[in-house]
Parts: sequence; C-alpha cells; structure tokens
Amino acid sequence: MLQPNKFVGYFFVATLISTVFFWDQSKTGKESTSPSPGSKIVKFDKASLRSIDFQNTAPTDNYRVDTSDKIKLVFNVQDGKWSIDQPIQAPADQTVIRRLVDQTLNLSFKNSFETDTTQWSQFGLDRPRRIIEFYTADNKTHQILVGDNTGVGNQLYIAGTDHQKIYSTSQAYMIDSDRSLFDFRSKEITNFDYERIQTFDFKAT
Repeated sequence: MLQPNKFVGYFFVATLISTVFFWDQSKTGKESTSPSPGSKIVKFDKASLRSIDFQNTAPTDNYRVDTSDKIKLVFNVQDGKWSIDQPIQAPADQTVIRRLVDQTLNLSFKNSFETDTTQWSQFGLDRPRRIIEFYTADNKTHQILVGDNTGVGNQLYIAGTDHQKIYSTSQAYMIDSDRSLFDFRSKEITNFDYERIQTFDFKAT
C-alpha cells in the first residue's frame, strides 16, 4: 500500500509532466487534439505503390545533419518486385521494403497539433532524421518526416504530407527505419525459381 507522502509525490510528478506538455503546446500556438485509438498518419493502398524515395539523414541517431550530405535511395516496383534505382541499380530485399511499407501504414499517433514550418526547428523537423516519400499510381506523394524524440513517453515527432500538423508516435519507427543501402540490397546469391528445379548436382572438392 502506498504511503501518503509517496502518493502525493507521484501525483505531483504526473501533474508537472502534463502541465509542461500542454504549456509547450500553448507556447507555440498549437492546439492539441484527441484522436481515436488507432488513428493513422499515412493512408494509401499498398497495391498502388510505384516508387519510394528514402533518406536516412542521421543513421547514428545522435546527430542531425544536412540532408544534402546524405545519398537518396530510390526504389521502384515492377510486376510485384522491388528494385533499387539510385544510387545504384540492383535487386532489393523484398522483405525489408515490404516491412518499411507496412510499418509506415501502421503508424498511429498519440497526439497531434497544428503548426507551421517556421516552428519546425523546435521538433527537429527542419532537418529531419528520416525523409521517406511514397509515390502511388494516382500521382500522389505520401511523405513522412521524422524529427526529434518528445522527451516524454518514448514518443517522437513526425510530420506528414500536408505539413500542417505534427504528430507524436512511438520511437520504434525511428529504430525500424534505421536502414542503409546494404540493408535494402538483396542478399540472394542466385536468382531462379526454386520450385522449378528438377535435379541438381553437388560436388565437394
């Protein structure tokens, strides 16, 4: 059973955190909303995807750097198969690409608030740590910009395509999207349909 003084202490800390969070929102002119559970940041049909632009501008997760210093990766899909188009042309790891798409579509937010780009430096979105753009068959672009950690509740700041709102979502997306060119490249040594093999010879030397 909690002692009275411990209960008061816990209550004080919780109140202080809530006060700081909402004071920060009012300070920057943003209005908090209360989305329903499971609200998504990005919505598009996976089947309509045609290409993805990906920039991991801060792979160490410790420093933000100028996006011009980092190479943009470009992926295209044809007949259901993803390939790397830039900075090299090579087969892509299908599992890694699909995982990135699924994780993005599953991004839900805990809070959102109105803002404009002049205030983005407060959230690390003026020089985002991830810039990911999904291009669909209807000529639409769905963008994700990943900023700093919120400092409370293992959340991070994310902006979407319209740039009018900032969302707070789980820091897991930062870790899951920490990918390099090597991660996205296919690791397969051979490229043929295993199900069509009828015989094979094996020789040990």
